[in-house]
Amino acid sequence: MAEGARPVQCGTVGGIPVLTDVTNLGSSVAVKVVIGTDYVATSPPGFPVRPANTGTAIAEGGTVTFSAGQTYALLSAEATALVNAGYATFA
Repeated sequence: MAEGARPVQCGTVGGIPVLTDVTNLGSSVAVKVVIGTDYVATSPPGFPVRPANTGTAIAEGGTVTFSAGQTYALLSAEATALVNAGYATFA
């Protein structure tokens, strides 16, 4: 039996939650995206370090803002969630 989607809020855009399906996180796969609108990323418990953070994790409960118009390497699942929601494009 296939496992269903496991959406986790990994950030917000304009106060709107961005849900990332963490069923297959793809922590070793960095995917570059161009952010269309400022993305405020959070650090849910157990979420791996994003490639864009260059090895520095966001403190649990903390945030980091990925600025509009900039290119960032994010985890595959998170990058896909942003692109699917229309908040980023693949670089």
